[in-house]
Amino acid sequence: MAGYQEAYAGTSFSVIVNVIDDSGAHVAADPSIDAVVYNSAGGDTGWLIQSVTTIATGIYQINWSGVSIAENEKYTVSVTGGIGGVSWTPYGIALLVRALERGTDNVDTSGLSTFNASTDEVTTDAASRTASQANVAALATQAELDKVPKKDVAHTYSSATDSADVTITEV
Repeated sequence: MAGYQEAYAGTSFSVIVNVIDDSGAHVAADPSIDAVVYNSAGGDTGWLIQSVTTIATGIYQINWSGVSIAENEKYTVSVTGGIGGVSWTPYGIALLVRALERGTDNVDTSGLSTFNASTDEVTTDAASRTASQANVAALATQAELDKVPKKDVAHTYSSATDSADVTITEV
């Protein structure tokens, strides 16, 4: 069992199964695919497969719903099935559960910003407004840019000498 697949905390998850024959080609599973989910203690969770979706020939997504998985829980999905009517040896897929959204766990966002749906505006707190103000004092105005002398650049290339002459003139 190499690596793992990830699921997100919540009430549903899925794993991807590749069915590959001895030549390395994806082939249809025959008979159908089945799976049992074991918790980190090795016990059968008793979760029943909701559906198996064929993504492409030999690539299946096994779906579960109505379950409860939490962040950092670890499971092993034992997959069984067959190719050409001959059953394969069950193999395991390590499943690691991640948080649905990072950076939002127990964060107090009250007072940071409010959204007014009637005006489609977000109002942020004073500290956020101050922190986002850019210092534009060093930027030039259009009048200052107009004072900069304009240059015209001409160049000629000589393939005989593999060189270029560049001429810069004020306009």
